Amino acid sequence: MINARQIGHCQLTPSPRLSPYVSCYCSYDFPDELRGQSILFLPEGIVEVVVQFAADTQHTTSTRGSWQTRPQHFVGGLHTNAYLMRIREAGQAWGIRFRPAAFRHFTSLPVHHLKNLLVAPADVWGIEAQLWIEELQAASTSEERWQLTEAFLLHRLNPKRKGFAVEQVLMHIRQTNGQSRVRDLAQVACLSEAQFRVRFNEYFGVAPKVFLRLFRLHYACNQYQDKQVLTDLAYEAGYFDQAHFNRDIRLITDMAPGKLFPLLQ
Repeated sequence: MINARQIGHCQLTPSPRLSPYVSCYCSYDFPDELRGQSILFLPEGIVEVVVQFAADTQHTTSTRGSWQTRPQHFVGGLHTNAYLMRIREAGQAWGIRFRPAAFRHFTSLPVHHLKNLLVAPADVWGIEAQLWIEELQAASTSEERWQLTEAFLLHRLNPKRKGFAVEQVLMHIRQTNGQSRVRDLAQVACLSEAQFRVRFNEYFGVAPKVFLRLFRLHYACNQYQDKQVLTDLAYEAGYFDQAHFNRDIRLITDMAPGKLFPLLQ
């Protein structure tokens, strides 16, 4: 098993108008040398749109799930568990990586309806999504795909969709390294806890506690150093003891921390 960071990719920056909503566009390479290997993906708390070119891939819904054919094109709703991918035929792919809670500005569909699903872009945006995919397939360079994607997203952007304090909530989560309490986040958003949970699900795609768990995992992964003592990492990531740290890791990845973190090097 290898981790997804070993997949070759090139990142392109979105335009200033889209950068508050899109973190980057990615041009992925699925080479022959990775064919047949199990590639580990950790859930990141974001929605990603992926369009594959020639590549034939499979995926699981967990690290212990059975293999199934991966769609050629999909909107990946926010995953709550780690999963695996493997390459059957080499090729490339194009991805749009949205910032947390930002996908809501491009669809009328509440984001939690996409949770743990790979949905056809046409089911989200209609026939225009299929036309955009065909244009991407005909494009010969990443720059062309960048321009096509910018035009497609700008046509669907609804920057006036308000009513939820996304930036303030994210700031609080980042300041606490994901150790925020739901009632404190509700106060930040000036909502009751019940109202906050509904709005959070609508924008982020999962319940607040699930998103916080994913955030803590990624914070720990980013802080991890080779051969670091995992007890030290748990405290650095804001956990009160290693038992809670181990529980979160197993809940998301079905793996012990001692097995997961060496894979990240």
